[in-house]
Amino acid sequence: MQFVRLVSEGLLEQVFADVAWREPSGSTEQVTPAQFEVLRYIDSHHRSSVGQVSTALGLTSAAVTKAVGGLAEGRVTPLVVRLPDTDRRVVRLSTTKAGAALVAQLATAIETQLMRVVESLPVTQRGELKRGLRAFLAAAVTNERAGDWACLRCGAQHSGSCVIEQAGFGADCEPYRMGRE
Repeated sequence: MQFVRLVSEGLLEQVFADVAWREPSGSTEQVTPAQFEVLRYIDSHHRSSVGQVSTALGLTSAAVTKAVGGLAEGRVTPLVVRLPDTDRRVVRLSTTKAGAALVAQLATAIETQLMRVVESLPVTQRGELKRGLRAFLAAAVTNERAGDWACLRCGAQHSGSCVIEQAGFGADCEPYRMGRE
């Protein structure tokens, strides 16, 4: 648990503090890590419903609705829009151009921060880290439920090197790969 806390609090919080979205009006608003997870999922899975986002991320519908509200309402430039559906009881969500740009900006900043840490390791330790993480995930993903838990819901960014697929649960990735759930 200390490792998870180090990564989430030590490394990623700094990224979220450093990267703030600049509104056209000149004001600056930050996105919380929780809002970013919702925003990133919506960006990868266009026209998702609140229920789909809730299920995929393991959040309550109320938490997703609150995050979407913070990403859509009260901003000069909304990051998420609500789209009508044929069923009026369902609201579909999509990122705006600004939302997609912020996802790309934050994803790059997170990757850069993590790469700085990895690159500070000697080359042999980098290889050991990669092998160790793959082995850990392969050992953890032993059944469908574990595969669902570990899945990043990567949508259109799905890669053939996905550890979930390599563990033999590739069929479970199909709806997430195509962005339809």
